[in-house]
Amino acid sequence: MRAPFLIEGREIYCRASIGIALAPTDGLDANQLLRCVDTALYRANMLGTASIQFFSASDDEVAARRHVSLCS
Repeated sequence: MRAPFLIEGREIYCRASIGIALAPTDGLDANQLLRCVDTALYRANMLGTASIQFFSASDDEVAARRHVSLCS
């Protein structure tokens, strides 16, 4: 993804951030894993483009605090 795509004569650059969760450690079903992936992706986006982050328990605590502040 580092090399540009050539589209209609223009160079287009694409960057991606990735959040990763692993079963069974981070969850046993799709909903749990998607929540963990979303939390890891949020942290990856906060760190900047082209970041890859694995879910961790500390991410879950941050997400819970963020959820409480958004719902208050």
